[in-house]
Amino acid sequence: MENLFIDSPLNGKLISLDKVGDKIFSSGAAGKGAAIRVCSHY
Repeated sequence: MENLFIDSPLNGKLISLDKVGDKIFSSGAAGKGAAIRVCSHY
């Protein structure tokens, strides 16, 4: 698999949607994806 680099204005950790506290997002009802658990802002 090829590496994918995403530039972001946030520092944080990429987490799976099932770790998100929102029921809609964590259930996948809004679609597949990932989330960023923010550590700090620039």
